[in-house]
Amino acid sequence: MKKKTIHERIMEQATEIREETQNWESIHKDGCSDPCWPDGVNLNLIHNHICYEKDEVRRLCKESGETPPSEFYFPTPPVVNENFFAMPDSERAKRIKSCPGWECANLEPCGKKAFDDSQLSLF
Repeated sequence: MKKKTIHERIMEQATEIREETQNWESIHKDGCSDPCWPDGVNLNLIHNHICYEKDEVRRLCKESGETPPSEFYFPTPPVVNENFFAMPDSERAKRIKSCPGWECANLEPCGKKAFDDSQLSLF
């Protein structure tokens, strides 16, 4: 297997940032199908993936001297309440909420946080 060049690795991370951002927006709007965890847990996991991918782009660009791709400057979605459900009255949400101890410990206030995609973010 041919080893990927730094440019190929940067572009691969850029693609991941784009796809993960679209996935975050989709779950935030419509929810996901995870049978055990609230949407907020999955949204925060995606947030962490995007932060990692941006760190990798930053590191690779510093190493190679390349300019970061436009995806690097996409706004990073916010951290949300771990217990957030995009559709709180759905059967899935009711099923998860019916389990004893379903709530996750978190520091974020409840409610739907808006994703401000008009603001650039470095992280």
